[in-house]
Amino acid sequence: MKTTNDYSKVIAVLFLVLAVALRFVPHPVNFAPIGALGLFAGCYLRGRGLWLIPVGAMVVSDWIGQLLNLPGSGFYSNISLAFVYGGFALGTLLGMLMRERVGPFSVLSAAVLNATIFFIVSNFGVWLSKLNGYEMSLRGLVECYYMGIPFFGNSVAGDVFYSSLFFGLYQAVISFLPARATETEEA
Repeated sequence: MKTTNDYSKVIAVLFLVLAVALRFVPHPVNFAPIGALGLFAGCYLRGRGLWLIPVGAMVVSDWIGQLLNLPGSGFYSNISLAFVYGGFALGTLLGMLMRERVGPFSVLSAAVLNATIFFIVSNFGVWLSKLNGYEMSLRGLVECYYMGIPFFGNSVAGDVFYSSLFFGLYQAVISFLPARATETEEA
């Protein structure tokens, strides 16, 4: 399956804008499109700075959220944010690994794995930052992961939903647009 075309960059920018906007729509905690955006960027775009796409979406939406004083957004802890942003950046690597095998099973598998990686990385950052007062011990780390389990379900659901949406819309658009151009040329 061909993984890039002339529309990839335009569609990725539209998904980025959508991902930023959707962070301000009421939704369950961690049910967000940022992880799916990283998978999409890694899969369909080329370049060395692909990780900047999901991280950039987070930075912009955190900045807007802080300006508007919205709960759940803003720059709350440098250590924790580095791990949250890093968790999303890793999604682009996962997307790069699936470039040659894009299909429903690979998208769903990557979405679940992406949410799992994000859970592991971001919760480690929460523990390390002492943000929620977990003791700096193995017990504190285990407690941090345990307390994050309810958020993990939302991350999996969000990554599966938005990955299905982004990858499905992309395939629909690229299959429609060239056919449309051919019809116009024949007319």
